[in-house]
Amino acid sequence: MSKYSMKEWVIIFTLSLLFCSFADSQVWVRKIVGTGLGNPLAYNPLNTDIVYGAAGSNLIQMSRNRGYTWQNYSFVTGGGVIKSIALSPLDTLQMLVGVEVNGSPDRVVKTTDGGSTWNTTWSGTFNYFGKPVECKPQHPDTVYTMSNDTLWRSIDFGTTWTIVTRVNGLFNNWCDAEIRPDSANIIYVGDNSSGIWKSTDHGLNWRKVYSTVGEIPSIAIDPFNPQVAYASKFGGGGGMVKTTDGGETWLPLTTPIGSGNSWWVTTSIVSPGYVYFGTYGASPTGPFFSRDSGAHWQQIATVDSGQVSMNSLNYGMLVTDTLTVLALQANGAWKLKFPEGIQLQSLTGGEYVQGGAERLIEWRDSNIAQIKLEFTSDNGTSWNILDTVPGGTGAYNWTAPLIVSSICKIRLSNAYNNSVYDISDSPFTIYDTLLALASPNGGEEWDVGSTHDITWVVGAPLDVTISFSPDSGTSWQEIATVNSPALSFVWKIPVMPTTTSCLFRVVKADDSTIADISETTFSIYARKQFTARLEVESASGEYDTLFFGALAGATNGIDTGYGETELAPKPGTEVFDARWKIDGSNGTLTDYRDTLTEFQQENIFTPELQPGAAGFPMTLRWESDSLRAGTYILRDTLTNGSLLFLDMQHVDSLLIMDSTLMGIEILYSVTQSLSMTGAGEWKLISVPFLTGDLKASSIFPNASSPAFSFADGYRAEDSLAYGKGYWVILNQVTFTGGERNIDTVEVQERWNIIGSVSVPLPVSAIQTSSESLVVSNFYGYDDGYFIADMLEPGMGYWVKTSGVGSLILDGANPLLNRAFAIVENGINVNTLTVTDAMGRSQTLLFGANESDGDEMRYEMPPPPPEPLLDVRFASNKIAEFAPKNIKNEIRFPILLKTKSFKNIFSWNVEFDKYFYYILERNVGNHLAGETRLTGTGSISVDDFEGVHYALRLLPIHQSDGPLSFSLSPNYPNPFNPITRVRYTLAHDSYMTLRVFNTLGQEMALLVHSVQEAGVHEIEWNGTTTDGVPVSSGVYFIKMDVKNGAESPQLIFSAHRAVILIK
Repeated sequence: MSKYSMKEWVIIFTLSLLFCSFADSQVWVRKIVGTGLGNPLAYNPLNTDIVYGAAGSNLIQMSRNRGYTWQNYSFVTGGGVIKSIALSPLDTLQMLVGVEVNGSPDRVVKTTDGGSTWNTTWSGTFNYFGKPVECKPQHPDTVYTMSNDTLWRSIDFGTTWTIVTRVNGLFNNWCDAEIRPDSANIIYVGDNSSGIWKSTDHGLNWRKVYSTVGEIPSIAIDPFNPQVAYASKFGGGGGMVKTTDGGETWLPLTTPIGSGNSWWVTTSIVSPGYVYFGTYGASPTGPFFSRDSGAHWQQIATVDSGQVSMNSLNYGMLVTDTLTVLALQANGAWKLKFPEGIQLQSLTGGEYVQGGAERLIEWRDSNIAQIKLEFTSDNGTSWNILDTVPGGTGAYNWTAPLIVSSICKIRLSNAYNNSVYDISDSPFTIYDTLLALASPNGGEEWDVGSTHDITWVVGAPLDVTISFSPDSGTSWQEIATVNSPALSFVWKIPVMPTTTSCLFRVVKADDSTIADISETTFSIYARKQFTARLEVESASGEYDTLFFGALAGATNGIDTGYGETELAPKPGTEVFDARWKIDGSNGTLTDYRDTLTEFQQENIFTPELQPGAAGFPMTLRWESDSLRAGTYILRDTLTNGSLLFLDMQHVDSLLIMDSTLMGIEILYSVTQSLSMTGAGEWKLISVPFLTGDLKASSIFPNASSPAFSFADGYRAEDSLAYGKGYWVILNQVTFTGGERNIDTVEVQERWNIIGSVSVPLPVSAIQTSSESLVVSNFYGYDDGYFIADMLEPGMGYWVKTSGVGSLILDGANPLLNRAFAIVENGINVNTLTVTDAMGRSQTLLFGANESDGDEMRYEMPPPPPEPLLDVRFASNKIAEFAPKNIKNEIRFPILLKTKSFKNIFSWNVEFDKYFYYILERNVGNHLAGETRLTGTGSISVDDFEGVHYALRLLPIHQSDGPLSFSLSPNYPNPFNPITRVRYTLAHDSYMTLRVFNTLGQEMALLVHSVQEAGVHEIEWNGTTTDGVPVSSGVYFIKMDVKNGAESPQLIFSAHRAVILIK
């Protein structure tokens, strides 16, 4: 199976498209319509995001987002066609523009107010071709232009001009001039008919450095190395030339157009080595670009779908970075459009971020110059800009604001083209506090046996460990670990002495530094005294009030010191009456008993009720909150609870409909408690104490599953019963109630899950309704089955019975009945334990059977409802025993069900008198490995589909029987690094044991001596006799036996193949 999900495959496929080479998918998009020679394209030297352009008119247009969108900037007064644009790096409101005017002198005009007004500072005649005005940002005040054969210069950014020289006879008129960035005195001129000229004294003197009969339409100097420059050629052989020595020599470049005409050439001012040029009617049609300073070229001439054709005549180009490429063609200004893409890879939704903490925003992008990062805390209603960073950065370290919001998102976009963006798939959360205890927070007063919610709030999902301290934090008792997303825990207070110094603490389960504690202490009371009222109302509305309680020194009789007085004899049945039954008296309206102690653990209050002439129903009412000193059960006297069984602390009234429930009593007993921890895994549980509320949700308020009973299959139960066991995924539970020391449990002819009583009960003390009723061991469960010899309170146990019957659990008077021992008489037990990666384990038993034991007792019960680990022999038993006198090996397959990919097999073999024990690992029908089990040891095994296990028993021939010569199979086989060889000698003999390779060459001599009769074992560690490791492969172990070393006659010979794998 693939390690990627379907969604991950979609993302991977999308990214593979997004980040592949885009040479074939770049397109040109026309931005300005018009026609006119020259190169009126420029960038703002202080902000390269701003570019300017014109196309065949006197209108300058401007883009503030690198050419994505354009707007009118200024109309140059006086008409004409703009052929060049330059901005001063000292003041970008100053702009110098070369304007060609048909039929009138050409002009250089200047604005100092951002195009609001224009002034002509020079006039003359430009060459028809090329760019007539040259200025470099590195020399902000120096500007050159040319009229016919006269070279002009300005040193105040075109405000005033002076003649530098006349070049009559040298070159006719320039198409392009370039000032060297490293020196304003060095100038190149591309002439329209003679070649390239160079001056090193700001134009006073000139030398021709490259000759051609055609035009040099443009020259581009490498901004990163001014010794390098490129020149285009129209006519005279066409193509491109390059200099690498400061313009002294120019050599042709190999380009796709061969001798075709090139026109404008330029370089990126940001990316070294990137060179671009356009073509003028050449084939193939440009523009072209190079990433390696002209060594290789690539065509970029595709036009965007729906666009007009891009004219093949190039007039000019401008490139800032590799994503801002503009070309002026004969039909307008075009921008190179790249397939832009961006994908947010963190904070995509569902995350939790603490306010004030640093968090990395991560993404992948392609062909985007600047990434704009934005944040919303209101699900996109409003957005705040975080920052703008260069494309390709991939990550941004963001400090989350100090707010609380669960509807936060991040948006990333192209800073120049907001139609290209990505946004969080769903909201994430910013929180202020990671973990805070909500209750109890101090001042509460609670009673032993009462139930309360422990609550907390979290900023992010986390597992929480809750602990309790009875002594202001001096000591702590861990209560439970509660898994996310739960934010509360139902705590039933166990029995403890009264304390006013209680605290609760919540701690992040995997980080103890993140915790919160109750602000102040609260109190827990173990009350001994109480007084309460029982109100009795007849069907006609008559009522009376009975008082009862526990007071120190009170008796079962009439205690006049506590206000108890004997009533008159009971009236006739037609009269409504209510009183307490007091033996030897007419009864009282008040009945107080002594407080409960360790020796007097219960009192019974018996009301005598008479409905009178109005008959039924009768209503009983009481205040549950006043019953705070123990367990209070209202039950019928006829069945001791089968007809009526109410927990008076959880209900506050009873409606008696007829005389069936006229015999009732209040059982008041000492509250017992038992706490059991859990980590969200299956447990076998039962109800150990008397309680009036047997709803599963009340008994197990923190369970992660229903309570499952068993009756030929599992069934979820809403209410529980005494004497039965249940499967529950348990986090933590505290049982409270009155003692149940005696129970009779009904069983069926099958496996049964039974419960326990309030005290530990030995299995040997369980009475049965028939002698042969129980046919299995009793099995408990603790992350795996085990054979139980004691029934513990609160636990459930499996037992198989042969028919319908009953088990009597008498914890008050346990009588030894039968033995359920782990080791039967005559059976010596070895153990094999399988432990998974989470620490769950199951132990199997095995050995030699020296007598006829009751092996059916070792049948295992059904697995849990959703087993995480289940290990048993294929016979469905927890133990397998073989007769000691078998002659041939025997295999016991092992069934292993686990959700762990790695398991540990550990063993304890103390009894190996009759067998060698081998653990096999098989894949399909092939043996994958063997491990001999001897003494104590363990191995870690990777579990995967198709692997299965078996326990193999190899008989050991004892000396009290006839022996024969034999060479047993080695184990393990294949092996690395050690294998064991076992052999048997019928009598004392001289023998050799040697290892050969497949060529018959002896590799190792293991034995060559006289050996005593019996079974022997030796190891081979995969080395030669000299200790040199041998290579992987097949080897043969050969055994030869003689009567003596000098005897020529072999009396036995055998060999076995062995495989060494490294």
